[in-house]
Amino acid sequence: MRNVWKDPVWSSVIAGLILAIGQLFFGLWGYVSVGAGWLWSTITANVPIPLWLIITGIPILILLIPVITRLIPDKEPNFTKYTRDHILGIDWSWKWIPPNKVRTEYKFDELTPRCPTCKSALNIDDYDGRLVYCINDSCKVSANKSALYP
Repeated sequence: MRNVWKDPVWSSVIAGLILAIGQLFFGLWGYVSVGAGWLWSTITANVPIPLWLIITGIPILILLIPVITRLIPDKEPNFTKYTRDHILGIDWSWKWIPPNKVRTEYKFDELTPRCPTCKSALNIDDYDGRLVYCINDSCKVSANKSALYP
């Protein structure tokens, strides 16, 4: 009998029989049968729909999906739009990583310094005393540590 209750089909059949017998003894079987009949007639009712409505309605609904999704407000805070700035003579860019199961706050990632003149990536903290310098050979932008930190 325990294996019967583990099977979802047999357990639903047995539960349905217990419910039906209980309804029969409590005198509510008439209401249950009327409700089941109404539900069945509603599900199987034939409703005539004009063909022009189907032909025009489905493409309109498909085209409305992008419009509706644009009307839904963004759930991200406004500060996530702040992704670049000009600090200490260097253009910086980054992206925000939203919270997840492990972390409850936003985190920035891919912090990238860029040259203010040619927009190339900058190398950081070279061993010859320069804090940053441009990787583009034709560009001569560089900054010493002493110039940035007086």
